[in-house]
Amino acid sequence: MSYEGTHVIFFLDTQGTFDLKTARNISAWIAGFSLLISDVQIVNLRGNIGGDDLHDLNMFVESAAAFKEGSVAKSLIFVIRDAADWKESDFLEKLWKQNEKSKEMKEIAGSLKHRFINGIDCVCVAPVSDRIRRADRTIELQEEDQTLIQCLKRVQQLIFEKCQLESKAQLQAPIELAKKITAYLQDDAPELRPTVQVIQEATVIQAVNKAFDVFAKAIKTSTPETLSMAEALGKAEVHRKLETLLLKKENLIAEAHALLDPKIEEMILEKKNEFAQLKKEKDELKAAEKSAQEFRTKIHKISTLKEALHWERNSILEKYGSFTMPSTTIQSIKEALSTKIITLKSQFIETRLNELNNELRAYLLMTSFDNVPEEDQIKVHIKKMLESFKKECFENAIESAEFCIIEGKVQTTLEKTGLICRSMLASKKIAEMKKAELEAELAAEKHDSANYSDISSDSENDLEEEFTECFIANQLATHQLTR
Repeated sequence: MSYEGTHVIFFLDTQGTFDLKTARNISAWIAGFSLLISDVQIVNLRGNIGGDDLHDLNMFVESAAAFKEGSVAKSLIFVIRDAADWKESDFLEKLWKQNEKSKEMKEIAGSLKHRFINGIDCVCVAPVSDRIRRADRTIELQEEDQTLIQCLKRVQQLIFEKCQLESKAQLQAPIELAKKITAYLQDDAPELRPTVQVIQEATVIQAVNKAFDVFAKAIKTSTPETLSMAEALGKAEVHRKLETLLLKKENLIAEAHALLDPKIEEMILEKKNEFAQLKKEKDELKAAEKSAQEFRTKIHKISTLKEALHWERNSILEKYGSFTMPSTTIQSIKEALSTKIITLKSQFIETRLNELNNELRAYLLMTSFDNVPEEDQIKVHIKKMLESFKKECFENAIESAEFCIIEGKVQTTLEKTGLICRSMLASKKIAEMKKAELEAELAAEKHDSANYSDISSDSENDLEEEFTECFIANQLATHQLTR
């Protein structure tokens, strides 16, 4: 239990590594399990910390660090028992300084410091008395043992401090984690290799990643036209980057190129595929725009309502445009077709109304009537014309609701035309009657032929003027309806 009572600390004691009886891989498993299950790793050594100790420890740490479902201990404590100078306070600092003399040991020290993010500490413990050394199971501590006890209390206090920082005890399934760690160490853990080799491989991989970023940046903004040039410049920059990072060591540079070159070729291929896809999309868009423009031109050239309705009823756009144009473009063209149909419907109604007016005038003015037709007779004829016009409208997709809007105006216009024509017929009838009376009077009185000719001419001129006035009035009424 910690001093504050907030942590329960579990101590896991394992056998030493690389003894004469234990296989090398078993030692690695034991060390790896201890590193992965612990918050604080304690390494118990006698007398000193040797280069081999650091070498082996680093191999264990790197092997355990490859486990993806957990992490190695964040803190490391060296306990040096029977230390020659146990009162020395800067033991660890001297060790790191000494390692600076060897490149390999310097790299190992740097790797360990990187892995144990909560720090590496060391406690030198005073030599034990012979009485404790010969003890079996239990012993009564004496005054001479107090120095040892104080050293061990320093270890205990350091453990408590480190355990405050992070605790794997918060894991919800520690047993399951232990099973996964065991399976990893037995089946998947990387083979133990010399530390220098591990560090070199890590250095090469790091250089490869940085050089790859350089190449990616070089071709990022390239175009299909500049890709080849960007590729050549990028590869040259990659080689310079590898030379700088790997200190111009040819063997490491060659190893880096072996890893990097396939990645570069893959990126180039992806870039080319990207350009090809963009070109394909651009070509498809261009073809769609061309097809859409052709459809818009055809729609613009449609001159009859019948042809426009044929396009709509037979789904011409969907049949011939759906595979080349996006749906939004299809919808836009359909709206243009709908607008065209509305325009042609208006033109159809206007044209037919003019034709109906002309038909009605021709019927009334060209037909020989014994007497001037009555208004009811004209309305009956207009009704028949409206029925026929209604049928035409329905055949041309002018619905009942649309027809109801125009029906009253059409009927009013035709009735006005009928009244005008009736007035013209009545005027004509009166003129004919007057002419007949004059002819009768002239015949009876046997007036002078010249005088007769003048009177007849004046009467005919009056009749012609009256007929012209009626015709102009009819044309004005028709123009007002059309507007």
